[in-house]
Amino acid sequence: GVDHHPFITITPPDSIETRIVKALEHLQKVHPGGDWQYYLDAGQPRWSKIVISGISHGASSSGVIAMARAVERAVMLSGPLDSGQAWLKAAPLTPIDRFFGFTHTLDPQHPGHLQSFADMMLPGDPTAVDGAAPPYADSHRLLSAAPTNDGHGSTQAGGSSPKDDNAAYLFLPVWRTMYGAP
Repeated sequence: GVDHHPFITITPPDSIETRIVKALEHLQKVHPGGDWQYYLDAGQPRWSKIVISGISHGASSSGVIAMARAVERAVMLSGPLDSGQAWLKAAPLTPIDRFFGFTHTLDPQHPGHLQSFADMMLPGDPTAVDGAAPPYADSHRLLSAAPTNDGHGSTQAGGSSPKDDNAAYLFLPVWRTMYGAP
């Protein structure tokens, strides 16, 4: 809800913060056992407890949000692809060791993702997860070359994300690492 660019006007009711509050309030109403109000503090997002994540353009959005708010973690799948943008080199409010990026070599945008990871100074070197075990040399710049019919979409759970012979997602350990799951 705060204008940061003269070409875009986003009013407070249409801002990500307002939408997050409304979504959490809705989730609390329809799934009260989820304790969704925990992520709100006096009607505002409790950013320090929120893991913000997105794929593609959403990866850029999660990165930008983590630059402007101190979140628990930022997970960027198949992105960001914002080469040359000033925000990539800005000082983040979220410590940089809480940012994670994951890209696939078959994604046409893969070189741009790697450049964005470097511009952001994500910890570690680009590290392949294929055949490796967590924590992937403690790198936050993760990549895969696993067979898939859609490199861009494969980094998220869904149709093009590769599975093993038991139909389990190959990237489950990667996601658990990025999201901080035990």
